[in-house]
Amino acid sequence: MGQEGKYAYAVTRIRVLETRLLDRGKIDRMLDARDAASALRVLSETEYAEVMGELAEGERYEEILGAELKRVYQVVGSFSPDPDLIDLLRSRYDFQNIKVLLKAGHLGIDRDDLLVALGSIPPDRLKEMAAGDFVDLPPAYRQIVAEAQEEFKSTGDPQLIDLVIDRGMYDYLYTNARVDFLRGYFLRLIDLTNIKTAMRLKRSRAGVIRWAFLPHGSVDPRLLLEAVREPWDAFGPKFAATDYAAVVEEGLRQLEAKGTLTDYECLVDEYLLAYLRQAKYVAFGPEPILAYLLAKELEGRLVRLIMVGKINNLPKETIKERLCDVYA
Repeated sequence: MGQEGKYAYAVTRIRVLETRLLDRGKIDRMLDARDAASALRVLSETEYAEVMGELAEGERYEEILGAELKRVYQVVGSFSPDPDLIDLLRSRYDFQNIKVLLKAGHLGIDRDDLLVALGSIPPDRLKEMAAGDFVDLPPAYRQIVAEAQEEFKSTGDPQLIDLVIDRGMYDYLYTNARVDFLRGYFLRLIDLTNIKTAMRLKRSRAGVIRWAFLPHGSVDPRLLLEAVREPWDAFGPKFAATDYAAVVEEGLRQLEAKGTLTDYECLVDEYLLAYLRQAKYVAFGPEPILAYLLAKELEGRLVRLIMVGKINNLPKETIKERLCDVYA
């Protein structure tokens, strides 16, 4: 079967699902809502209603977002011609759960509340593996876990578990992203995350450790190190010749004005959304499927920011400043 026949049905289904993504009108109505409960009522008028059930309380928004994303992955997985690519996206949640279990195990605490049921391996199964030192993990996963455990044993620093797992995860994602579109997305995410890490290291004046920057980026690690070590006024120009010049310049301006990286993170989401929107012009292929799932995750972050703001009684304009655009 050719490319057209393989993807015709799947892309048609995706185009329908795209029409159900939250548009700017729905986001604005949530922003205008009086409180968290009112914001959730707006959400209940969308496809989120399918999973809300009795979860219609503002403080339970995380359960709603998790249930909705799980539902979407199941729906898309049921018709996608590329289940391996869907599993690759879901593997990010496996690594998130592995980080939780590793740190909880080393610290002797129970943090099952942080486990998410979005990965390709059920959390309960991962817990069973953790009890056996993760020997039953897939080989690629097991190697990453072994590196994290070794680093923790030599330093006793739980933060290094996060850093080592993140490096291994992005190496796994980039290496197995056999579609150029997805590999391009991960490359851009890696670059922009590394630049944010450089900003954080510079602000904290912490030493640069060998696990700090993610692999496979297009921005030379030496450039990132120079940006950390040289004066702030040299930071932006370091990236002037990259595709991220505008994001870095505006991010630095907002960092200086507000003292946080929140605006930079929003600019990153905007940049990645612009990249994902290219898939709207692909008639047959995996790109629309991947872009829809990633856009759905970005949508969840928008809802989360609104709900957190409403629960904490933040002014509408303060919440709005933190929101990026929508994919729809």
